[in-house]
Amino acid sequence: MPGTLFIDGLTTAPHPDLPHFDTSFRLNSALHPLPPGLSIVIPVYRSAPGLPQLAARLAEVLPKCAAAHEVILVCDGGQDGESWTAVRQCAAHYPWVRGINLAKRSGQHATTLVGIRAARFDRTITMDDDFQHPPEEIPTLLAGLTENIDLVYGRSATAPGGWARNLSSRGIREVVRHLHGVRHVNLITAFRALRTALRDRFTNPHVSFGFLDLALAWVTDRITSVQVRFEPRPVGKSSYSFLRRLSLALTVIATYSPYSLRLLFLLASGWVLLAFGTVAYMIETHSALSDQVQLLPLQTIVLISGAAVQMFMLLAIASLLAKIYLASLGLPQAIIQETC
Repeated sequence: MPGTLFIDGLTTAPHPDLPHFDTSFRLNSALHPLPPGLSIVIPVYRSAPGLPQLAARLAEVLPKCAAAHEVILVCDGGQDGESWTAVRQCAAHYPWVRGINLAKRSGQHATTLVGIRAARFDRTITMDDDFQHPPEEIPTLLAGLTENIDLVYGRSATAPGGWARNLSSRGIREVVRHLHGVRHVNLITAFRALRTALRDRFTNPHVSFGFLDLALAWVTDRITSVQVRFEPRPVGKSSYSFLRRLSLALTVIATYSPYSLRLLFLLASGWVLLAFGTVAYMIETHSALSDQVQLLPLQTIVLISGAAVQMFMLLAIASLLAKIYLASLGLPQAIIQETC
């Protein structure tokens, strides 16, 4: 079903070509409660060969979890034609499968949020498309979503990735924990069970910058985790390279917290004190011209390093201002090209 729907993480208007998708994302769930059931949201990226098997495994599990259920496959990127074809075939074979194809690649967090926005039932599971999150573990995850819990993460007994991936992931978590005080950060995985009504609390525009778990931590503190089985990725490798993880960490630092500006202020203040201290040391202990000549390399190093620090701070501030400017434009976080 072709059409274009703009999703900005906050609100959108219904589109006549997408009648079966609820686009009233800011409805108050207390006034319009969602029907009981289970929505499974799976971001899809270059995983066409495995989708039929994944859908078949879900078909075995979901009827045992909820009588009313659905699977929302969100294709991340309009150029991934093979994956969208596989999504359409799954939707044609299983009436409870729905497909969303994004016009361009938007990233895992934004893609997942699009699926959560489209969910029709009161509980939502998010999981990957690469079989690392076994569908058979969904009942275990749901068991942790008790009356006093809003969000459950599935944690593995052992780290599923290599040492570089685990180290970079741990670094990002530490950044979030220290800068934002998110005490549940060590629980974060993409295998989540949440109350769908949490989406109505996303009123901060910064959610559109694409870090879903921080947005979830902003809207609820009733978070826990349960141990589940993770499986090795059967084919291919994760698209989250070290550089992408580093970029995500820098985005979190620069976008989601005022501490980034405070850090720049402290860095600048420290460098000013160092420069004044160096000058004072030179005046106090080296009065002879020959000594001053010997210290010229030190002065040069201080000046060049100071210029480099200033340039870094200017670039960081420019990056932050650019993000604020883009947020003020109300640009869409993701664009739905077609659905099935």
